[in-house]
Formats: sequence, C-alpha cells, structure tokens
Amino acid sequence: MFLKKLLRIFGIGNVNATKLNQKGKQLVDEARLTTPVGEDKYVSAIQLFKKILAEDSENVVALTNLGAVLTDMGSHETALKLLQKAESLGLEDAHLCHNIGAAMLHISSDTRSKAGYYFKKASNLVGQTDTIRALYEYAGQ
Repeated sequence: MFLKKLLRIFGIGNVNATKLNQKGKQLVDEARLTTPVGEDKYVSAIQLFKKILAEDSENVVALTNLGAVLTDMGSHETALKLLQKAESLGLEDAHLCHNIGAAMLHISSDTRSKAGYYFKKASNLVGQTDTIRALYEYAGQ
C-alpha cells in the first residue's frame, strides 16, 4: 500500500496515464500560446485528464492538471475539489499549491482568506515537470 501511494505521488506506474498527462499538458501549453486562447485545446486536454481519472481516480498529476485547466477556465469550485483531493492523497507540489490558492481566491471571502497560505507554501516547494500551474499570478494582495 505504501509503495503504491509513493508511486502515485511521483506519477510512476501507469505508462498510458503518463503519456496522456504529457499530451494534455502539451495541449494546454499550445492553448495558452494561441490568441485568443485556444479553448478547443483546453477542451481536448480536459477530456484526456478525465480519461485518466476514469481509470484511476487517484492520479494526482491528472487531478492537479485538470484543476489547473478548470481554474484557468473559471470553474473554481470544481477545480478546488479536484486539487484538494490531490493534496489529500499526499502530493506536495508547488503547482498544486499555487492552483489551490488561485482557485480559492475566486470562490468566497472565506476561501480567499486562506489562499495566501497556499501561495506561500507553493513558493517553498518545487513543481513537478508533469504538473501544470494555473495562469493566475499572486501579487500578495
């Protein structure tokens, strides 16, 4: 059980999920370079991340990446649920913490008051190469 959890945290094990996560991340990168933002690529990335989660609902990389994309698209409450699930599964990742903070800023005054904690935590961690960081930049406000 411990080894399975450790492999999940580091995104090791499911080669297909790793490839799909990488393809989804590539689509998000391409969408962000498109003007106006390439929503069709975001939609394709969302479908890939959901496919991974249909097979493994605890894939922390897919949870983090889907949460980042949904934050970018304004679905903050849904994003926060996914991101908090990745956190509860043991992922310690700068991108995850940044994304939680970004989602929290847009939900309520209660969650907004807790967002700074996650931005600070993100600044003390390293982001995995497979995870996506939401576009929002925190200015310490």
